[in-house]
Amino acid sequence: MGKTLPLGIALVLAIGVAAAAEPPLRIDDFEDLDLEAMPGLSWIAIGDWLFGGASDGELAVVRPSPGNHSRGALRLTGHLRPGGKIVVAGAWTALREDGLPRDVTGYRGLRFRVRGTPGRYLAGLRRTERKTSANFLAPVTVTSAWTMVEVPFRDLEQVPPGRSTLSFAPTGIGWIGVTSGNDSPRDFQIEIDDVELVPEPTASDPAAPWAMRKVKLTNPRELDRLTFVMLGRDEEGDTVSKRLPDARALELAVEPDGRVWFRFTLQAPPPASWFGMNVALDVDGKPDNGAAWWGLNKSFHYDRLLTAYLSRGAGYWQGFVGVADAAQVADGRMAGISADVRVAVDPSRRTLAIGVPRSALGLAPGGRARLIGTVGSSMTFNDDLPNEGALEVVIPDPGASGSMSH
Repeated sequence: MGKTLPLGIALVLAIGVAAAAEPPLRIDDFEDLDLEAMPGLSWIAIGDWLFGGASDGELAVVRPSPGNHSRGALRLTGHLRPGGKIVVAGAWTALREDGLPRDVTGYRGLRFRVRGTPGRYLAGLRRTERKTSANFLAPVTVTSAWTMVEVPFRDLEQVPPGRSTLSFAPTGIGWIGVTSGNDSPRDFQIEIDDVELVPEPTASDPAAPWAMRKVKLTNPRELDRLTFVMLGRDEEGDTVSKRLPDARALELAVEPDGRVWFRFTLQAPPPASWFGMNVALDVDGKPDNGAAWWGLNKSFHYDRLLTAYLSRGAGYWQGFVGVADAAQVADGRMAGISADVRVAVDPSRRTLAIGVPRSALGLAPGGRARLIGTVGSSMTFNDDLPNEGALEVVIPDPGASGSMSH
């Protein structure tokens, strides 16, 4: 698994089986003036700030500058600052609505129009095959005037080199992106338009490896009718990065229909456009089996994992949500047991909550479990609660007598 969620220190990830590609068509022409690309998911800014780095980046759809006669264009603004293992800012979108990769055999390259802060940037694809992934990119020269750029697939090289043993092939292609490189200006703004290479829509399988979903958040006020039990509290500052969410407390509540809610209180309001949370449970009473947790609490082993790693899209959220067992998580099937996950965010109360059916937790009779929670970005964990040991809980069946305890 590595030290982060299976996403790793990768810009983007996706695994799966896909159909052959159609001839090149538009991924986005931005004529609708929103961030949603034609395949169905939104463009998102991905950079080192998601791993605790010091850079910043943001996306916006804008009226294009003189020389571009279309209605809209995508603007990427980046401020690259040293301080982490990687220094990068880019704009990426998936090639399918469910985030799964596809076979792009028959395509010769990526083509788009671009203008902006003069310099050299990178553009290309991300390829994933089971347990290894890599970005395959090629240099793009940008000037202040609009220029049509074509990036042949034959020119793509792994960036950074040697990070993965994977070589480029037209299979397993999940994402397309334009991003900064080592030679890019430290402060830049580029606009792109008429991006070409669109996938054939196929039926979504939420249990497939690395399947992504659109998520409509639950109104956090709906949770006010529930009685939450405090499971544990956490100190401020015991995190991997000070820039990512820091947990303060974790609570538990069970709805009458059996949905179990885990609610994190943070030290500060959650970020406006991304967040991540997990609850990892040991439900079989055997603390030494299952998979080892990849976060700070490395001695903990889990049998079930609840995941909500989300980024804001065009009027909705998108990302990885689900319940899975340890073997399914290793395969990237984050919703292998259930995709019936609800998420509630309350910035005013500084809370993040995830709710799943009790039946998806695999609890033994009596409902006893050991668990830990973690919060972070939509790419990586940052703070475990607790950092050592586990929280002991009882999650009763709603139809049984007794109450929750810890």
